[in-house]
Amino acid sequence: MRKQKASMTTEEVKRQNWISELRDLGVSFSPEGEDIRTLDYYSIRNLVMLEEVRREEA
Repeated sequence: MRKQKASMTTEEVKRQNWISELRDLGVSFSPEGEDIRTLDYYSIRNLVMLEEVRREEA
């Protein structure tokens, strides 16, 4: 029996990159208090956009 490598989808790669980006900015939790590592792709994407807007306004 041959073992198959698990490959990450494009969305998962982006999600992981955004999580790293947010953590570098000091963001570990969503505004609702959830750990960002537990959020799905679309929630992380929204959080990144919100953070970018917030920082542009500052």
